[in-house]
Amino acid sequence: MKKLRICIIMALIAAASLWANGVAIVNATTGVYFKCTSSSVSVSCENQAAITKTTQEFINTTGAAAHIKYGFPLPEQASALQLRWKIYDQWHIAGISAKPQDTTMPGGGQKNVTLSAYVGKTPLYFDISQVLSPDSMMTIELTYAEFLPYENGLVAYIYPNDYHLIQASALVSQHFDFTLVSARTITAINLQSNIAASTSNSGNKATVTFSSVNSIANANYSLIYSLSLNQLGLFSLSTRLPDSLVPDNGGKGYFLFVAEPNPADNAKVIKKVFTLIIDRSGSMAGAKIEQARGAATFIVNNLNAGDKFNIIDFDNIISSFKSTHVDFTSQNQTAALSYINTLTSRGNTDIAGAFDTAISQFSSSASDSTANIIIFFTDGQPTAGITTSDGILQEISASIAKVNKKISIFTFGVGGDVNQQLLSQIAQQNSGLAEFLGNDQLESRVTSFYLKIRNPVLLKTSASFSPDIITEVFPVALPNLYKGQQMILVGRYASAVTVTATFRGEAFGTSVSYQYPVTLADTMVDTYFFLPKLWAKRKIDNLYAIYCTLSSSSSAANEYKSEITTISVKYGIISPFTSFSGGNLTGIFKENGEQPFITHNQNSVLKTSMHNGMVRFTFQAQAEYKGIIRIKIFNLTGRLIKALQSVSNASGKHEILWDGIMDNGLYAPNGFYYCAIEINGKWITANLSIVR
Repeated sequence: MKKLRICIIMALIAAASLWANGVAIVNATTGVYFKCTSSSVSVSCENQAAITKTTQEFINTTGAAAHIKYGFPLPEQASALQLRWKIYDQWHIAGISAKPQDTTMPGGGQKNVTLSAYVGKTPLYFDISQVLSPDSMMTIELTYAEFLPYENGLVAYIYPNDYHLIQASALVSQHFDFTLVSARTITAINLQSNIAASTSNSGNKATVTFSSVNSIANANYSLIYSLSLNQLGLFSLSTRLPDSLVPDNGGKGYFLFVAEPNPADNAKVIKKVFTLIIDRSGSMAGAKIEQARGAATFIVNNLNAGDKFNIIDFDNIISSFKSTHVDFTSQNQTAALSYINTLTSRGNTDIAGAFDTAISQFSSSASDSTANIIIFFTDGQPTAGITTSDGILQEISASIAKVNKKISIFTFGVGGDVNQQLLSQIAQQNSGLAEFLGNDQLESRVTSFYLKIRNPVLLKTSASFSPDIITEVFPVALPNLYKGQQMILVGRYASAVTVTATFRGEAFGTSVSYQYPVTLADTMVDTYFFLPKLWAKRKIDNLYAIYCTLSSSSSAANEYKSEITTISVKYGIISPFTSFSGGNLTGIFKENGEQPFITHNQNSVLKTSMHNGMVRFTFQAQAEYKGIIRIKIFNLTGRLIKALQSVSNASGKHEILWDGIMDNGLYAPNGFYYCAIEINGKWITANLSIVR
């Protein structure tokens, strides 16, 4: 058990996207960047929903005036919420534009190999047009949200702070602050590294803090925390927005349901009939075929007693470990491992032929009471047998109809020469998922994924709600439920009532159902400000998966693209078709027809701090001013939660205290906020972090 737990931790870390400090790119071809002098990462995590604010300071050491393109390796499942930057003591906040981000690079238009490796698969880019003089400073701050990966009670948050690919010199300061609040008991929390961090844990709140000065940024922030396995069932979060903040005509309420089966060692799991299909075409030569053998070896060593399995390998020739699925026994395990070790790269790529052979074998070995699973991976386009996407999809559909069994197909595309639309359609049409990997990620990602589906406990899963007030639930088609995994549903509701959530499925050939009463919030819960954005993210993901199955020039694809763009702009999250652009604050800061705040820090500097539960706002007015000073505090949704004012009788240092109580009479929850101060008709903005 201990060995498996170690494997789970390593899999969580390996499966997490590698992202890190942003890069101020002057010339992407030759590798010229502004020097990063400091990095600060602050994370506010509520029940696995993490909001990260990462701030870097840069200095122009190029010897000439220059402007930059900011590049940030955004996590694959994250949603960018806000980007702002400070240059010459003036803050600017980017709006969201209804157009894809500009990926052209400064200095020749091409990224060098090192930069490409660093920014990863899903980078965020943003042009900062202002020119920075030599030896001048610039600050860039990015805020993004994500729902953290979970497995068997363990949750991972990864922020690799290893900046050595970009910069070998030391940073003046590095800081990492992680605050976790959880309704489920936190049993442990720590950094999985040699970083000397300060940690606290009171059961439902935990913190991890690390600071360093004059050191090289070469240590990753790999944080793992564990949750009590005695608190399972259905866990729910909900919030209901006022009319003024609902971005569209849907329900005012947003919810998140997390369901999890019993992960105990003695919990029953459904037997699998499992096939691994391995591409061994010529393009798989070298490290990729070695990783394929490693992934296959791991899977064969982690099958369950009672499972049946087989291995199909293909190029233009289709080969099979056995002619049908065989029982997982020590003898068959040894034989399979020997077979795997003989696999080498060869010829062309017959995807349809591989699926024909694999699917036909389920006719005699699978049943309605078994979990029937195919994991397939390839690194290339179909070049043998049926080569058209429509032809391959029709062939797979006909093969499954012939065996008359439900088979879940999970596809993995390796490298840049795969047909993503085809692999997405195969998975989508067969209750599976598609993932696309870098050339060096095959073994880690496939083995990590297998651990998730190793132990099925509920098949043919569906959900219903009574009364019928729940709408737009995602995912649309629920996956099978696996031991140690969570089923996550997001959706909307019209009325704040108690609903009964019913999950149905099949286990061991018998229909089963589980019912949970859930009381939906009737007011806005500031702590759950992320729920509308999380719902919008999941809806966009669903629409984009459908878009990828269509011809990009078709009218249907254009309709999906338009809907994705509209949701992205309305909810303030970046999508494949939208981007940060411009230098104005986003519309959520408009109030009663006012224009968005514009910073004028040349007249005053606003600072925030907390002490003994009190928030202190301090600012220095450089010009004599007598009159009203107003402070407005907003949460991350842009909702005004408190307005304060004071009277200034003279120039100099001013201080205003706030007890942290919002206009609704409640204490402001831990997390990030924006505040703005008005002096003589000019606004100055700052960030505020509340941690009690």
